[in-house]
Amino acid sequence: MAYASLLSLTQTLHHILDPDDHSLVLHQTDQQIARSLHDKFSLLLSFLEDSSHKNSETIRRLEGRIRDAAYEAEVIIESYILNQILLESGSHEDRTESHMSNQIISEWEQKHEGLQMLL
Repeated sequence: MAYASLLSLTQTLHHILDPDDHSLVLHQTDQQIARSLHDKFSLLLSFLEDSSHKNSETIRRLEGRIRDAAYEAEVIIESYILNQILLESGSHEDRTESHMSNQIISEWEQKHEGLQMLL
């Protein structure tokens, strides 16, 4: 499950970084962040491929943490993309949506601290 979550996340990041897809224009800083995340999560994919033959409790716990972090990261990224599309289309949604996204990002960063040490 961790592998599938990471694969989905890296495909989402690859899609938004695709220079041939002009449906979403990212600021340079956002592009750098997305590229960095793509590289880090690709590294984790390689790690999972290499450790797939190992069946230890530590690996299973780590895979669970990776799966959860990847799922939460994809939710945040998809929320960000949706907000960008709404802003670009001139649609002005309630600011609560943006505030909720910031809160989700903050919570994810707190949960993700342990996993970041692996990267």
